[in-house]
Amino acid sequence: MPSLPAGPKSRPRLLIIDDDDLMRAALHRLLSLKYDVDSVGGGVQALERLQRDPSYALIVCDVLMPNMAGPDLLAHLEKRAPELARRMVFITALLPGDARGEFLARQPLGCLHKPFELDALFRWVEHALRSLREAWTPAAVATCP
Repeated sequence: MPSLPAGPKSRPRLLIIDDDDLMRAALHRLLSLKYDVDSVGGGVQALERLQRDPSYALIVCDVLMPNMAGPDLLAHLEKRAPELARRMVFITALLPGDARGEFLARQPLGCLHKPFELDALFRWVEHALRSLREAWTPAAVATCP
């Protein structure tokens, strides 16, 4: 099983993908307090970044984006870079009754619903990183904390 990027003395690297400039900037600023963070404004830019640098420990992706939505990016990565697809987690403003809720329910590392509290964001990211380090198994991870 491949090991996750980031050695014991380095900070985990995160890639944030969100088309909302304000949300992307806020996530970048907040998560930079504990992690090394890069961010892009959509799925196409994310693919370009990940082709150049696949060393992210976690990929935090919005679900609804123009041109290439989060589920489309995940499907692309599952075919071409499954080790990256396993590192994807999703943030969303979708309501629980939305038809796309099935997609979110199938995500082994869970999702975080907008709006969220700052402590929930950090707990969620830590939970996903810990789960990836420990087992890579969906049974070990709760969805949507």
